[in-house]
Amino acid sequence: MTANHPPPEPTLWEQIEEIALRIWKHARGTESEHLYAALSYIPIIGWLVSYFFRPKQKLCSFHALQAFQLNIIAGILFFVLWFITHFPPISWFLQLFYFQPIVTDFLHYTTSLAWLALSALGAAKAYQSEEYYLPYMEKLAQAIEKKLERGENA
Repeated sequence: MTANHPPPEPTLWEQIEEIALRIWKHARGTESEHLYAALSYIPIIGWLVSYFFRPKQKLCSFHALQAFQLNIIAGILFFVLWFITHFPPISWFLQLFYFQPIVTDFLHYTTSLAWLALSALGAAKAYQSEEYYLPYMEKLAQAIEKKLERGENA
């Protein structure tokens, strides 16, 4: 009578390698394209996820580009608001009429809410696997695509 021994337990290093391999296969697969496209809209760094993990998938690259544009526009707006708030002649003028905290805070909150709302809308549409242009973003995307096409043809 032979005893049935269970197979030896894998070492910690083997378990880590197996988990890393599963993650790598999942990241390069096609089964969750809509999820990676939706992750593009995580503010500031989300577009990097789609750009690096799914660069050849049309849905992911579409939403990564759009999320990148949204982040660039938001960054420019936040810089302008910072400049208005901290640049002495402008801030002095706004403080002269007691507009400085009212105007800059209102614009800052409005910009933040708009950025988050557009990010949520984009993520929802990406999760539904739709190539949906965010409001006012279609013309910007077309202009960038034309410039990219000219660069490839040169």
